[in-house]
Amino acid sequence: MAYDQLEARYRPKNAHTLVSLEKGFPECYLREGRDPLNWITMLQTIAMNMNRIKVAGKSDKSAQDIAIRIEATAPKEYKTAVEMIEKILKENPASIDLEDIKTLVQYRYTHLKSIRP
Repeated sequence: MAYDQLEARYRPKNAHTLVSLEKGFPECYLREGRDPLNWITMLQTIAMNMNRIKVAGKSDKSAQDIAIRIEATAPKEYKTAVEMIEKILKENPASIDLEDIKTLVQYRYTHLKSIRP
């Protein structure tokens, strides 16, 4: 249900939509206490819809772009996951797998939830 709402909101329509999506991508961040899978899914949805719009000179958002966004904006509680993402980006950025990143951050989120009152 939430995915359908996101998809409809960010569905590409034209170059004006692209401008809106380009603003939405950097403004998308993980809010405290929220499930990181929803955040990553939102980033993927925005990137996918940006990639559907074809404009001369525009490059597509890649898994690396999403990983960089996650690495740059994840809260400090996700330090271990961020360090692993940084290591992958340095060693072999082409090997980025967003499913692996989801697993890393979801593991940390589950751990945080279990220790918070």
